[in-house]
Amino acid sequence: MTMTMTKKIAATALLALAWAAAGCGELPLGVAPPEALLAFSPRPDDRTASITAIKSSGARTYVGFSDGEMFFRANAAGVAGGWASYDKGPPGCDQPVPRGPITAFAITEATVFAAYAGTPGAPGIWRSPEERPCWALESIKDDFLNVSVSPFSTIELLALGEGTRWVTHQLGGQWDQRGMVSSLAFDGDARAMATGVGPAGARRAWLGDGGGRVYYSDDVPTADTPAPITWRPITPDPGFPARPVVAIAVAPGRPQTVWITFFGVSADSLWRSDDAGVSWRNPNGGELATVDVSGADAAGGVGASFVGVSPVPEIGAAVVTALVPGVAGRMTTTSFWNADGTDEWSRF
Repeated sequence: MTMTMTKKIAATALLALAWAAAGCGELPLGVAPPEALLAFSPRPDDRTASITAIKSSGARTYVGFSDGEMFFRANAAGVAGGWASYDKGPPGCDQPVPRGPITAFAITEATVFAAYAGTPGAPGIWRSPEERPCWALESIKDDFLNVSVSPFSTIELLALGEGTRWVTHQLGGQWDQRGMVSSLAFDGDARAMATGVGPAGARRAWLGDGGGRVYYSDDVPTADTPAPITWRPITPDPGFPARPVVAIAVAPGRPQTVWITFFGVSADSLWRSDDAGVSWRNPNGGELATVDVSGADAAGGVGASFVGVSPVPEIGAAVVTALVPGVAGRMTTTSFWNADGTDEWSRF
């Protein structure tokens, strides 16, 4: 038996355990691990579309696809399925959203922000109420790889576009190109933010910059007890690449699990910590290296890169998508899944 086959069998066993733990019963014999993700996933109209972004709040989970379709459902215990369309609102709220890949969601102040890439001429950031689809465009056009909320301000967001960042200080409306996220008290080139917990369970803020450096802060000020913010770099250096940080993702229900995406589709683009940053590993096995980037240089634009990793609620797995520029500014997407406990990635 080959090492690859052994690893795939191990991945199947691990995801089967996660499937059972999620209350779905036993994963049937002979059923590949993607079946657990398919059972979780909503069904897009375009059956060739793949998941490109997942975000879970305390109340709901949102899923975006490569063709711009979106779905959401309530996070009720023991509820299976229950997905409803989130990209199509009723009359009066039926402004059409772009039909390109959704790269990220951000949820704050009962508002969902969706980021798009590869939709030439269309605004790349849209927002809607959290509980129903009623989309409004933000007046910025770019290929966005991520959008994130400041750990220190619920109305300050950062959207990472083509080689630049856009910042809003007022929950959208006005965005400043190359603006500074004032609530971070960080003088560097911030590119991505997230909120998790530290090793002892206290709240921890995460930050990644344009030079590939990752920082954390446990000095979380509140309205009652203001405090200065001190950012500490990850030390010793785990071997992070000196490329811009694209996204930082914290697993819902397991906030000590942190994923970092660095720009590009290289073997060192994805990093994971399961202990709030004490140790890191670089899961890059399986089919992750099979992304075809041959046309990226000719197409120009944002360049080929993975977007943020999406941990999958209820299932011990994660999803990541590679974006490769194509003709006329469009993007080719390739999505992969990874089972907890393995470094192997498989194509959908």
